Amino acid sequence: EYAINVYNKHIENVKRRVPKEQLLIFNVKQGWQPLCEFLNKEIPKDIPFPRGNTTKDKKEILNELVRFRNRTNIATVVLIILVIGCLYKYYKSDT
Repeated sequence: EYAINVYNKHIENVKRRVPKEQLLIFNVKQGWQPLCEFLNKEIPKDIPFPRGNTTKDKKEILNELVRFRNRTNIATVVLIILVIGCLYKYYKSDT
């Protein structure tokens, strides 16, 4: 609730300070049209509007984090095995 209040106060502050003709407030669900109209540009024909916050995107990020963790875990195990091997060889050569 606190974060939402801070966000809303920020939005209201921006609305007060930025001239209306220089401020675009829109929902990304609206796609290219309001943005392109505001910027006086043509709507891209072959480029889909970037969403980047879909469930699919979040799952891909989570999967990458899991893969990274797994690689890190494997590297840690390999390092431990190498250290144990080196210690074993070192102490065995002393005898």
